[in-house]
Amino acid sequence: MKKDILFVTNTFNSGGIGKYLQKIIPTLHNSNIFILSRDNISENDKKKYNISKCFNVKIPKYLSFWPLKEIIFFLYGLDFFKDKKFDVVFCNYPLFIPKKMRKDSVIIQVFHSLHKQYFNSSTPKRMIFLFLKICHFFLSLLDNWRIKNASKIVCISNDCFNLINKKEKFLYPNYPEKKILYELSKKKNNQINVLFVGRDDPFKGKDLFEKLISTINKEGYKNIKFKIVGSNKLKKKYPNVSLEGFLTFEETMNAFSNSDIFISTSYIENMPNVIWEALEKNVIPLVSDVGDCKKMVYSKEFFFKSNNFDDLYKKFKFIIKNLSKNRIKLKSIISKINKKTSTKDLSNLYNE
Repeated sequence: MKKDILFVTNTFNSGGIGKYLQKIIPTLHNSNIFILSRDNISENDKKKYNISKCFNVKIPKYLSFWPLKEIIFFLYGLDFFKDKKFDVVFCNYPLFIPKKMRKDSVIIQVFHSLHKQYFNSSTPKRMIFLFLKICHFFLSLLDNWRIKNASKIVCISNDCFNLINKKEKFLYPNYPEKKILYELSKKKNNQINVLFVGRDDPFKGKDLFEKLISTINKEGYKNIKFKIVGSNKLKKKYPNVSLEGFLTFEETMNAFSNSDIFISTSYIENMPNVIWEALEKNVIPLVSDVGDCKKMVYSKEFFFKSNNFDDLYKKFKFIIKNLSKNRIKLKSIISKINKKTSTKDLSNLYNE
């Protein structure tokens, strides 16, 4: 008999969690898949992933900003679970699930990060971060409720797994599905292309990346070009910076194909897909040491201390001065990653 499985998520088409769902849903055979999402899911995706029904919260654009859209989604969830019933609920969102449903259903709470990680993160001393951290502090109380009342816990990153103190927890890391092909770069010119991928979220650390752009330009480097995907605004205009705004997945992968270095300056991360995507295109990563990031790139030359510009600058200068050697170093990193590629089947969690 088919089980009715509901996935609760903020997004399905973007971000690490959306791509994670796209990996695991096809492994759940003999199940009716339902999705409760804050974002709209296309008809093509419904057919592709054999989704029985989607419940989308339609939030007007003028209300679609954090944390208001999160509050609206939360309130929608209070009403949603009153008259619905599912055999299994995979919940990747801090929604309140009534006690009756928790008795009748297997509630699997999925965590890619905890809100207390945002609260405890090292960030610039600005009012926006103070405000956001206060919001995340209150959301961390809801995380505690989720952990306490869940049938089981699924963690996507090691960092999150280690922070949760509960016996019924399982680690299903967000590894690549396919092995990564290593190809030595056949670069013909001296230009170095540097890529940043991230939405306009203060925790993505775009301000730190812009400081790097400004410093490099002041030093007179003529051969370094910067490209930003996911945002179309900076504090200043720079002649060697291309602002791409939001791109599709295919367009983003093309941007990786034309890049030499990928930089992630995030103040908080879990196990981000974007690092795998950079490595898939043999792009040298330079990432902050948050979440599982430094474990993903293995080599200490490829990560820096979060919110530490001096360390970021030092590592970046080392990479551009030793570009050929660092490209070769990617081979050993890719080899280690390829040993861990897998798509996890989560059906054993609710069939036990």
